[in-house]
Amino acid sequence: MTLYKMNIDRFSHKTVAVIPDEFDDSGILKLSFRLMASRFLEVIPNDLFEGIESQVFTFVGDQDEVVVSEKLEAWYRTKFDLQLGIVEGTDHNHILHHPGFHCRLAEII
Repeated sequence: MTLYKMNIDRFSHKTVAVIPDEFDDSGILKLSFRLMASRFLEVIPNDLFEGIESQVFTFVGDQDEVVVSEKLEAWYRTKFDLQLGIVEGTDHNHILHHPGFHCRLAEII
């Protein structure tokens, strides 16, 4: 991270994490430093969705392994004045394949 902050990106594509991935034939996913760093914004602009609010739909599973969905929902509402959809019975890795997500998405599209 120190090198990255100094605009030295020589190691940005090096693997920094190996995680299980049931969707890949190898069964593992190798995450580069660049990908990991992109997940953690230092500053989240208040106007991130300005002008496209009616086109933004954000969902999280109630069993997400990374965030507490209720806390994220409150923060999201306060930060962006938008509603976060919580899909019951799913987690971070399975939400896109979950029937509950498909139903919720069909309601708004």
